[in-house]
Amino acid sequence: MSNPSFIEVRNVDVSYKPAGTMLTKLTGRPSIPHSVLHDVTFSLDGSDQGVLFGETGAGKSTLFRLMAGAIKPSRGTIKINGQKPQAIPHLAAGYVSPEESEPKSESVQQVLFAFTKQHDISSAPARISEVLEILSISHLASRLVNTLSSTERLRVNIARAALSKAPIILLDDVLDQLGAREVKRIISTVFSGRAVLIATRSVQDAEAMNVPIAILHKGKIVHFGHQQEIAGKATCPRTVNAWVEGLRYDLLRSIKALPGVLEVRLVPTDQFEGQRLKVVVQSSRYLPGLYDLVSQAPLIKIEEEPASLREILTSLD
Repeated sequence: MSNPSFIEVRNVDVSYKPAGTMLTKLTGRPSIPHSVLHDVTFSLDGSDQGVLFGETGAGKSTLFRLMAGAIKPSRGTIKINGQKPQAIPHLAAGYVSPEESEPKSESVQQVLFAFTKQHDISSAPARISEVLEILSISHLASRLVNTLSSTERLRVNIARAALSKAPIILLDDVLDQLGAREVKRIISTVFSGRAVLIATRSVQDAEAMNVPIAILHKGKIVHFGHQQEIAGKATCPRTVNAWVEGLRYDLLRSIKALPGVLEVRLVPTDQFEGQRLKVVVQSSRYLPGLYDLVSQAPLIKIEEEPASLREILTSLD
């Protein structure tokens, strides 16, 4: 029997009843529960990284609040290292969002020192100095929080999470302000060795992180894995380029007649001898038949074009 993952989310639902309106009170009809998350299931190991992708309103922040122990699911279970989130000290300190705010009348140094004292973090001055330097905000240590820009305040929030003993780090909409390159650097330094989930609604940022993606769509995780693994399971179109020497037109007609073929084009090329054939099929399920047929010709090279996240998303509806 395999060991359980560090983070286990199983069959989680979150729903709530909206406040009764005057009409519901007059008619006596009960309010219909609104579902935010439905049957969400996934797992991560203790040092895994992943992106939680979803459009606005998909339920990303709600899922993060569940994992941080701020709310409880209506149904299902969440376990962090075998425990419920509410039973784990310091877990909430790993949640980072641009919406968070610190005491406005205190300096960055005061805010972070008070945090280390509250959470019983040893060697506080040295740790604070190290984290501020890594995050490139040492020059802000004496500045009052209310004088900082939104990006600077976000870096202070990240510093607090880095100082914490939180076993998992939840970065909510951090990519929008810092970009994928900087978030990668931060994760590999101050969050090294911890499980990290990064929530975003940006297709470009999700792809740029180059880590497994959990796609949250209409309140449910519909895909989870590396982008090309997801593309292999999804019903999105796939494009294949084949360089064929001495292409016969009967082969071209046979390819066009294959089930699932959406488009066949001859594309000019000077990279190889022979002719470049671009074929688009409805989904990965039609690739084996295409490969079998194309391999009957004198092949110089054949390759698949990676499916984009946007192409994967178009297949969801």
